[in-house]
Amino acid sequence: MSDEKLVSVIIPTYNRANTISESIQSVLAQTYRNLEILVIDDGSTDNTCEVVKSIRDSRVRYERQDNAGACSARNAGINLASGDYIAFQDSDDLWESDKLMRQVLALDSTGADVCICKMLSVNMLSGAANVVSPRQDGISLEALLKGNFISTQMVVARAECFNEVRFDERLKRLQDWDLGIQLIKRYVFTYVPEVLVTQRILKDSITSKDELLIPACKYIHTKYQCEYSEHAKSDAVFLAWLGELYKDTGSINALHSEQCFRASLKRSVRPEVLAKYISIAVSNRVSSLVRRSSVQRGR
Repeated sequence: MSDEKLVSVIIPTYNRANTISESIQSVLAQTYRNLEILVIDDGSTDNTCEVVKSIRDSRVRYERQDNAGACSARNAGINLASGDYIAFQDSDDLWESDKLMRQVLALDSTGADVCICKMLSVNMLSGAANVVSPRQDGISLEALLKGNFISTQMVVARAECFNEVRFDERLKRLQDWDLGIQLIKRYVFTYVPEVLVTQRILKDSITSKDELLIPACKYIHTKYQCEYSEHAKSDAVFLAWLGELYKDTGSINALHSEQCFRASLKRSVRPEVLAKYISIAVSNRVSSLVRRSSVQRGR
């Protein structure tokens, strides 16, 4: 279409020489042609630069910065973007060819500010796959506070949204969740209920770094404590999920898990959470008695 508005596609990258070309090509193959691709290299030490520069397309722009993290790279891309819309791609993921066309059309036809789609998330090590999409209770702040259903690759937004919203560079994981909360507090969302992007989770992907997950969750909960205080059911769901995360780390965090389940029940009582709380509370008490008995026998 001759009247297509410009879309800026921001791709942060770090040591993705083996995958970035395919990711960029999936953007260049879009049926929506009026786009620019801003590749922000976050200090790669492999030949990512050479791979990107070998792509002969005037719509691709390469910029390099000292290593500062994916959030910093995305913010740098936002600063450089000249499009009417901004979209995000990761350097190991793939877009369907009609992704931009479908999402820009949704924005234009509804007058919304932000459009998200479904995403197929594939663990390239285990082969496990699942579809990321909004919760059954819809797209709202209350629903998003319960848990994340927005990944950056799913987002196409009007450029003016990023006059107020930026990626939080203090977060090492869950940056997409934080971005989603910021956006949904301020802007109107629309939704294309189809899988338009495939996320490929690799061994060194941020998404696979479990040690970063609990600290990021706690940061989110603290950052949005006012919002959580106003949405008791959302807070209860979040705290129960955090309790599960602590539980999965083993006995070292069993007390933290119990505390999270108890806090969840104080916000909203749900039978399944009550059962988990009782189970881990009993287990913790038994473990405590066993330790005391062992100490006494050793005296």
